[in-house]
Amino acid sequence: MRPVGVANPRTVQDFQQIPGTFVRGLGARSLACDGVISAVFIRDVKGSQMNADFLVIPQNPSAGLTREGDSGMVWMTNNGMAVGMHCLGDTPPNNAASSIGVGTFMNRIMQRLGANQLLY
Repeated sequence: MRPVGVANPRTVQDFQQIPGTFVRGLGARSLACDGVISAVFIRDVKGSQMNADFLVIPQNPSAGLTREGDSGMVWMTNNGMAVGMHCLGDTPPNNAASSIGVGTFMNRIMQRLGANQLLY
């Protein structure tokens, strides 16, 4: 395990730069998962405090993205920055991989846990 940087978007402009970012995760069920952040949803803005979630769309739609059991996977950027934690995906029939996933920004999780370092 080693310390990993955590993305910490703070302003609306920071959030606007996130869509289009390639991310990769290692799911417990699906193993390697690749996707592209397609949108950021800002739920609440109170001063400089923002709560946001992001959506991920797979690079290869025919391969799918994640499966049940991948929740908790850390989404990392190409430069090794942890950007989010996978929370859920759609549930296609026949146990197929999801076509879209939703995650929570990693910095929000770290703040709530009172953690100042992520080891990965």
